[in-house]
Amino acid sequence: MPVRVVLFLALFLLSGVGYSAEERQKISIGVGNFEPFFIPSEDKGLFVEVINTVYRHLPQYDVELIYLSNDRIVQELRLGRIDAGANIMNASGEDAKFFSDPVFQYSDVAISLKKNKIRVDDISDLAHYRVATFQGAKAFFGETFSDVVSSNPYYAEYHSVPTTMQLLAKERVDVIVIDLHMIPYFIDKYLEGELKAEDLYIHRIFPIPTAYTYMGFSTKEMRDGFDSALKKTIESGEYDALYKKYLIAEPD
Repeated sequence: MPVRVVLFLALFLLSGVGYSAEERQKISIGVGNFEPFFIPSEDKGLFVEVINTVYRHLPQYDVELIYLSNDRIVQELRLGRIDAGANIMNASGEDAKFFSDPVFQYSDVAISLKKNKIRVDDISDLAHYRVATFQGAKAFFGETFSDVVSSNPYYAEYHSVPTTMQLLAKERVDVIVIDLHMIPYFIDKYLEGELKAEDLYIHRIFPIPTAYTYMGFSTKEMRDGFDSALKKTIESGEYDALYKKYLIAEPD
């Protein structure tokens, strides 16, 4: 067989075209609605791209994404109404039958306005400033963080990420704590003309990644296939490229 034909056949099979619609197995995956990781209105987002990229290595599946709240993802998975769930925080208990290797990463940082020349070298420094962050941050970051901010009367948690960004832009707080991959999205969507990436200083006071979340599956076969494809995605460099895509040039 000519080399050109062999190469075409290999690309044909890898692309998934080798599976007819009838041959491909439909898999329903519950995903979140927390922008910019999941953007339901545009059917995209960082974590959506991670899922789709991994499943390009699994052409036997026809993926259907179902946008739900995080609480409902776990519930629907437990009840068997979806085949898999994304962004599950704890790979334990009864949240799913089979958990993947760590998939989705969070990279939390403290951010201040560069012009204010604020110094935040570690978590303890947050005690000295007006701080805004997301709801549930005390539990998420653990005891040290909780102890520091609990004694700070100028610490507050907000449901809305745009709110925390706007508070910083208007200098109503000194520091916000946010995921690094959220910065470009929320600047572009809510703060265009008010705030630019180069206005910000990033204080890396948490481990990076700060945390991982998982995929949960209804069957071992689905989980094992996903883990194998995830490994290929990481080894190929596709995984890191996706996370870099959602970053802007380092502001500091």
